[in-house]
Amino acid sequence: MPLEVSITSNLLFIERSLLTRQKPKTLLDVGCATGRMIKYLRMLGVDARGIELSDYALLRAMQSAKPFIQKGDILSIPHKDQAFDVVCSFNVLEHVEEGNLSKALEECNRVAKKFTLHKVFTMENKWIHWHRGQD
Repeated sequence: MPLEVSITSNLLFIERSLLTRQKPKTLLDVGCATGRMIKYLRMLGVDARGIELSDYALLRAMQSAKPFIQKGDILSIPHKDQAFDVVCSFNVLEHVEEGNLSKALEECNRVAKKFTLHKVFTMENKWIHWHRGQD
């Protein structure tokens, strides 16, 4: 399976799981890149927003998601306490310096009302994908 298809199908699975199990009205995607998940969740009625540190990603954000993405850092999330039902990050925490991990998680918990979800990319994820299919 091509990597793009794998990433897209994993995101769609996560989005469906979030919608059917957690039923969030609001969601913040920390490290949202070009806003793909924001786009799809908004199409499904979720007030999804994102923050992104990378200027490169911000410049390439999907047009339909751009109004809902702002520059931001996981160590200082530019939102009020308990602003979102769900706060999530995908493949972000492995880029945070070890000494800042607690602060990053505290910030995500601070702006979350109900749940936080973090997917961390590791070589084990890649190994599982190569040998067993999607993670």
